[in-house]
Amino acid sequence: MPPPMDKPELARLTDAMLEAYTFPGTDAAWLLVPDDGAVAPQVQEILDHVPSRWYPTGGGHRVKVPWWAVRGRENYFQRETKGWDHEHCDYCEAAVKIGEQCWTIPAGQGVWIICAACRDQMPKGGA
Repeated sequence: MPPPMDKPELARLTDAMLEAYTFPGTDAAWLLVPDDGAVAPQVQEILDHVPSRWYPTGGGHRVKVPWWAVRGRENYFQRETKGWDHEHCDYCEAAVKIGEQCWTIPAGQGVWIICAACRDQMPKGGA
């Protein structure tokens, strides 16, 4: 889920604006959501406000969110070590996997993630 502000155009970014970041992965919180989508209101609030990944299973979906997102509601979820194993470039949706370098720029209370391929498309030179 992108941070809640307008994403700057890639063509307007410079290296000086970027911070190099090697994605370390993080633990995931997961639960089974039935086909009817019925979950506790405390879980729905999390699913409505943080990135999630949905994997089909018999009778529903296995849903993952970053473990940090369930603070105070851990009892609704199972923990999977390093289960949040990639992020997505906010410009092209390419996966940035554990151990891969990407770049970030501030975005409100979060960051925009830029993969190596998109960084290579940025104008050269500048500040």
